[in-house]
Amino acid sequence: MAVACAALAVAMLIGVSVGPAGLTLGQVAAALLVKLPWLPHLAVPPVAVIIVWQVRLPRVILGALVGAMLAGSVAEAPVTMIMVAPRPPPAATPSR
Repeated sequence: MAVACAALAVAMLIGVSVGPAGLTLGQVAAALLVKLPWLPHLAVPPVAVIIVWQVRLPRVILGALVGAMLAGSVAEAPVTMIMVAPRPPPAATPSR
């Protein structure tokens, strides 16, 4: 589980840092950190903050959520198929 979480964090970091805008990894990290209340003094171009927070980060978070939902449905499918298999009706007992 820890390996999967670490892999997800690395994939999300790569997803946020890669794009056609040409932001460096330092600019992306600074743009992520500038929203923290204890680091407001970072000098980051406003365009970098907008690109990271309004374009790249929502895309990466949405991709992670969709992947988690797909993984859950794939993991649930074999169990669901067993549970919905038709069963023969119970034997009728004569009522008196």
